Amino acid sequence: MSGRAWVSVLGGVAVVFSCAGCGTYLRNRGRDAADIMDVGITLSTRPYLCFYPGDYFNMTPMGYTRMKGTYHGLWAGKWCSKPIDDQACGVVAWGSQRLTVGEFNPEDPRQFWPDEIAALKAANKPLPTEPRDYNVGFLRILRHRGAPPFPNCVSCRRNIHLGWVGFWASMHLDEIGDFLAGWLGCDPQADDLKPAATPTAAEKK
Repeated sequence: MSGRAWVSVLGGVAVVFSCAGCGTYLRNRGRDAADIMDVGITLSTRPYLCFYPGDYFNMTPMGYTRMKGTYHGLWAGKWCSKPIDDQACGVVAWGSQRLTVGEFNPEDPRQFWPDEIAALKAANKPLPTEPRDYNVGFLRILRHRGAPPFPNCVSCRRNIHLGWVGFWASMHLDEIGDFLAGWLGCDPQADDLKPAATPTAAEKK
């Protein structure tokens, strides 16, 4: 690259970093990066033996996990400590999963499909009162549908819990796309913060 081209590139970078919304732009990229993974440790008051080495997009569940305890780490883009109830099992093409992190909430889009809850409300029917078992494994989903709600339906998760301590992680494919698109000024997930409006001269007075 010629010296003139480098000057142009550096000039463009300087313009970007000097704009009023630069701080918000960088915060949004950080938020997008944090959304890519849920990762943390699990603790329990009683011993469990859980080994779930991988489930790619809910198509290939492998392993077994049944544990209740607390989750400490990054979840939905924020550091937190929450109760966790993780129950899943699968043999590559066939399995089931029930996962609750935090308090049970039927209106949490990670626990139930939003359109399903909207349909229940429209029909004036009661909302679910307990977590649901979802189907995983490509054969079971093809036959019975019932895949976990978004974003878990496009996630790759794994966990291990031995005794009283474990490790839990899940990567979200859709958030990777959102992170990369964000650098180009796009926001597929519509979750970016908006830069604060510059006050007018009248407002400053």
